[in-house]
Amino acid sequence: MNSLRREKPLQEPSILPAKAGKPIALFFGTNSANKDKDFCEVVEFFSESFKVHVITSSTPSATQVDNLLWQFSKESFVPHKILSPGEKVDGLPERVFITVGNVFISNCQVVAVYDGVFYENFYEHYLLGLTFVLSDREEQRKASGELWKALGAKKIERFYFPAEKRNEWFSELRRLMNERGIL
Repeated sequence: MNSLRREKPLQEPSILPAKAGKPIALFFGTNSANKDKDFCEVVEFFSESFKVHVITSSTPSATQVDNLLWQFSKESFVPHKILSPGEKVDGLPERVFITVGNVFISNCQVVAVYDGVFYENFYEHYLLGLTFVLSDREEQRKASGELWKALGAKKIERFYFPAEKRNEWFSELRRLMNERGIL
């Protein structure tokens, strides 16, 4: 198991109702070469305790995320599903739900945008928002900076996890979530 994985498995997931508590924005530094791996590992981490909504910009992108989650790890599997428009997650065994376009899914606590724009109003519906900041894409870095500022103006708590400290991400996330009483 590589160093990015959890030190030990988390407790059985305790599914919180969507939007239980004040929202928190989590920004992860990465680059184009590491994005898919980083994305999958972070989604896997959160899916152990929460239902995760992954937003993609197109059907091919949704299929790409589906394939990534099937293939990224030989040690584990992230139960996931591409949702059809209007499909509900209640009663489904999967932990990660992939959609095309900016739609809200009730009963998911975490939202991650795979490719597209992360809007600040997502925090009206989710407890945690995951943004991946690509250091080698100027336009994406700029959009992430604008989102950071907009969320700060709304008094939404924000945290940045730099790529250089990738090996510490999960211990820091666990500490942060425990401090906030949401893990």
